[in-house]
Amino acid sequence: MGLTVVTLPDVLAAHGFDAVVYDAHVSASGLLDPINGSSARDYLALQLAAHPDVDTVMFEWTGVCAVGCGPDTIPYGSPAFFAAWHAAAADLVHDAYAHGLKVLWAISPPPPPDLTGGAPVEDWSSTPMRFQVGNALSDSERHYPADFGVTVADWWQALSDTNGQWQPALWYDDALHVVRVDDRLHFTPDGSTRASTWTVAALAKLYAR
Repeated sequence: MGLTVVTLPDVLAAHGFDAVVYDAHVSASGLLDPINGSSARDYLALQLAAHPDVDTVMFEWTGVCAVGCGPDTIPYGSPAFFAAWHAAAADLVHDAYAHGLKVLWAISPPPPPDLTGGAPVEDWSSTPMRFQVGNALSDSERHYPADFGVTVADWWQALSDTNGQWQPALWYDDALHVVRVDDRLHFTPDGSTRASTWTVAALAKLYAR
């Protein structure tokens, strides 16, 4: 989210949108984790109080649960985890609608392939489980339009190849574009612009409803 909003204002303007973008992302946050000391719902309320002119909100999380998941709470990647995660997503959308907002949910892009070779276990420290959870959440977010009535911006489609797989570079507009930096995760400027372009297309669809 943080890397997408870097280019989003320019992409919005290029497509004729006169919009102000407030960047409220918190890196490494999760729906079940405290966000700057607040729950996701309270954090949303704080942001809306700070920016009363907001008419549209966009959400995106990749499955981080470094604080809210553990042996004494919710096992990461367990059925209880997914139930709690989707309940938290539903609550956020409900709160946004209660404020009269339009809601856009961004489907997270594919993570890089897991090279550890280990088996996933229900723990945040398990790298294979983090990849598995991220993929599962992105799949489930495709049902959010039917489940929650939101519009989705499909960053998975934007940042994957024609087989829906992670790639560090993509061929489009008659050229090869590097879309991920050397850590294989974060976006390059081209990757950011591509995610922003998909976001603006989704916003156009949302505003046409």
